[in-house]
Amino acid sequence: MARARYLRLDQGRWIWRRRVPKNLVAVLGKTEIIRSIGSVPKADARKQARQLTVASDHLFAMLQRRTDLDEYEIQDLAEYWFNQYLGELEKRRRAYKPDDYEEHQKLLEKIDKSADGAMEMIVLNDIECTRETVQWLLEQNGLDLPADSQSFRELQHAVLRAFAEAHRINAARYRGNYAVRPQDPLLARAFSSEPRARRQPKPAAAQFSDLWQRYVDGKIKAGDWGHDMQRENRMSQSLFTEIAGDRPIDAYERSQISDFVNVLQHLPAMRGKDPRFKGKTSADLVQMTKADPTIKTMQSKTVKKHFSNISSFFGWCVRQGQLPSNPAEGVYQLKRTKRRQDERAAWTNADLKTWFTCPIYQGSQPQHRLKRGQEVRRDALYWLPILAVFHALRLEEGA
Repeated sequence: MARARYLRLDQGRWIWRRRVPKNLVAVLGKTEIIRSIGSVPKADARKQARQLTVASDHLFAMLQRRTDLDEYEIQDLAEYWFNQYLGELEKRRRAYKPDDYEEHQKLLEKIDKSADGAMEMIVLNDIECTRETVQWLLEQNGLDLPADSQSFRELQHAVLRAFAEAHRINAARYRGNYAVRPQDPLLARAFSSEPRARRQPKPAAAQFSDLWQRYVDGKIKAGDWGHDMQRENRMSQSLFTEIAGDRPIDAYERSQISDFVNVLQHLPAMRGKDPRFKGKTSADLVQMTKADPTIKTMQSKTVKKHFSNISSFFGWCVRQGQLPSNPAEGVYQLKRTKRRQDERAAWTNADLKTWFTCPIYQGSQPQHRLKRGQEVRRDALYWLPILAVFHALRLEEGA
């Protein structure tokens, strides 16, 4: 079997990583493409890696064969060709040594005729004469533009303008005038030493793990998180990076967030406690729960908790300017298990006051806990309601 390219194993997870060609970095806004394949068997990882390689080949080819150029790119290409062509004309002029005045006059007439002919080609919009030149120009700059595209025709017209301007300047130089400058606005910067204003490529996005650490540090410093919230979010982050991978923050798509939720819904509820699950990857555990229906999976409320923690982090990334939108927004909604009218209302302050002033806390009879007396017994009935008030526990966890 052929070796899968761009594939490596990192802490039990397969990673596919490929460098972006230099001429496409500005287009994609990144220097490499990274995809997490996850904790899957090696044969599956190699298969997915080959699929990713083929897909990236098609992507790069598609971007190389662009269907359009913007006005700045067309101007840059026209300036490049103008300088190349004018340089060739200048080499011929410097090598020229007329034998007499009449010969020089005939040459000037010929050069003027060429300049006039170039201007006439612009008037007639005879851009087809530049087709081969434009194709050469695109090849020199690593571009493959369809000849029937609008941008190709616009580049033809720009080259025709550069052709006419080069002959006009060449005619002036044969008369000793080196002060002449391009008059066409398209080529106004051709002789300028002023740096061109370029669109800067988008800087590489920060990694998920780096931003997560900043997120956590900010929450702790602000006093928003106690030890329980830190532990809970640490577990959510661990699950997310195991399933979706630690990638540049802008590499996550909604489909991957949905996959994360789907895996959570199939993970065992007792993953960290049952010895059967020790050392197993999330992919292995999902296969186990699907094969054995008796294994209890993660409760929907727990799934929602982990999803909400990750969604809150992505929301923070949006507010920090790291993302244009939250990829997790609206991906998962917790389904109701009860009708609204059947749900129990939260205790009011009056309810709490009634409970905590009852005989259990104020003194009761030994055999009748709800009848007033002198005994205060600090057992489970006494402590569990207090724990429920001050800790985010389920009933079974408190017991």
